[in-house]
Amino acid sequence: MATLLECRRTLSHTYAFAFYLSQESNQTVIFEDNQMDLESATEKLSRSLETDLKEEGDKEGEGDEALSIDSFRQKVEYIEQL
Repeated sequence: MATLLECRRTLSHTYAFAFYLSQESNQTVIFEDNQMDLESATEKLSRSLETDLKEEGDKEGEGDEALSIDSFRQKVEYIEQL
């Protein structure tokens, strides 16, 4: 979970950094390519963690457990927006 948060935080900083890059530079093209790779990897990690959490909730078979996982997911999404 900490890795996902760090990836999202890093991504948020890359958008600001990319804004100030020269548009016609080879370095900009490379930077944007790396940024897209990080976006893709972050989304894969996010989907994987969400799937794992849902599977854990299903294994428990308890409605309260599923609610706590949804609550946990909402808290993580809130933190990611900060």
